[in-house]
Amino acid sequence: MSDIKELAAAVLADEEAFVKRFSRSEYTGAFEDFMNRHADFYREAGILLSEESVPEAERFEDLSGQLIEAADGVMKDVARRDQLHAQNDLNLFMVCFVIPGFLEYGDRVEKLRNKDAMTALCKKWGGHFRDSRIQPASMEEIDSGFRRKLCYITTAACLALGRDAGSEELTVLKNFRDGWIQKTESGRALVHSYYDVAPTVVKRIAKEADPKSVYTDLWNRYIKTCVDLIHTGRNDEAVSCYGNMVKELSRRYLYTSAKINS
Repeated sequence: MSDIKELAAAVLADEEAFVKRFSRSEYTGAFEDFMNRHADFYREAGILLSEESVPEAERFEDLSGQLIEAADGVMKDVARRDQLHAQNDLNLFMVCFVIPGFLEYGDRVEKLRNKDAMTALCKKWGGHFRDSRIQPASMEEIDSGFRRKLCYITTAACLALGRDAGSEELTVLKNFRDGWIQKTESGRALVHSYYDVAPTVVKRIAKEADPKSVYTDLWNRYIKTCVDLIHTGRNDEAVSCYGNMVKELSRRYLYTSAKINS
């Protein structure tokens, strides 16, 4: 089997530099820089995955194993108290850069095979790293999330709490955002404000000592409350609840000096 261990290690060594560039204004440029910098890795990985003399499942296992081994190398020198923060950053890097790189690489047939390989990688990654439920997404899907203003924090809360990312709560809030809230200028301004801060908030929650407890609190105090208000027709109260969440998250994760270093 192919050995791309050194190339994989070089990719993972760039995690911190590229995670810092994950923002609406920088993401597409950062992704292009990432792909140019690690062209050799994707070329060699493509050779590994196209080796037809080896069963496909074994090729997927080989690639996944080498990436996870490289990730273990990143994590081995991290102090125990910082393990959770480091793992969250590593997960973000995989989802936003490494995996989309495979989904962008090659011709149509290669991209379809790479998608299957990334599905296998995510499954193995989740089994190796506790509470790391990553899923494949393309660069276009991630970038369109910035442009289409997806419910980043609700989606992150669903994943952190083990809920389906297609949950009823997420659907209700998306529909409410695109319908009722967008009807007024003040509502559109509120949504714009939320999606300016949401990606940064999600990154900074990931650096908390216990991100799951943060999302549990947000779920109980804001997300579930908003959904309940919408279900009972109290739309103005739901908008107010939504606005209070934006204000609190901005205050906690953007405007407090203790939270500024990401």
